[in-house]
Amino acid sequence: MIKVAELLPGKFVFPIFKNGRSSIEIYSKEKNIKWLINEQLKNIDIITVFLREPAERFVSGVHSFIEFEKRKNKDLDYNTMLHCIENHSIHNEHFMPQFFFLKNLTKYFTGLVDLRGVSELKEWIPNRNKPAIPDITNEQRERISKIKYEDLKYDVLLFERHMYKIADTFYVSKKINIRSLVAEIEYALP
Repeated sequence: MIKVAELLPGKFVFPIFKNGRSSIEIYSKEKNIKWLINEQLKNIDIITVFLREPAERFVSGVHSFIEFEKRKNKDLDYNTMLHCIENHSIHNEHFMPQFFFLKNLTKYFTGLVDLRGVSELKEWIPNRNKPAIPDITNEQRERISKIKYEDLKYDVLLFERHMYKIADTFYVSKKINIRSLVAEIEYALP
């Protein structure tokens, strides 16, 4: 299911895990904000999507995922989890590339996406809630950072498309047709 919140009148936001999604959902609930789902998105011209720097988001996402899993299984082996993530035997929305969320959005939306840095979300909503999990340690951050996660290339392209000789600009802070965006990234990457 694809959900978009009308955070401000006429301003629609597609929340992505680890990019302020929890804050958006809590704010929407507090303010009784209208959500549009799936086919209802065809009537929207532009949707704002908040993006986060890929490596930072990946580290934070893996940390959140493992901490949530540890609640279910206290005997969870941290190294095994990292190994499974690196080998793609575990997938989760917390560290799944942002690009995959954008690609899923194309199932019901064909208009423009206004790509913004996640730091700009504070201009839309005052509260920024973080998950109720332990803070990441420097050791955990370092270990997660060493994971070679091939799918990060999609998100790197969102932030550093000049590296792929598409253009000398970034996608962030741009408005672009979502299907064009997805096609450009898929064309640039094998």
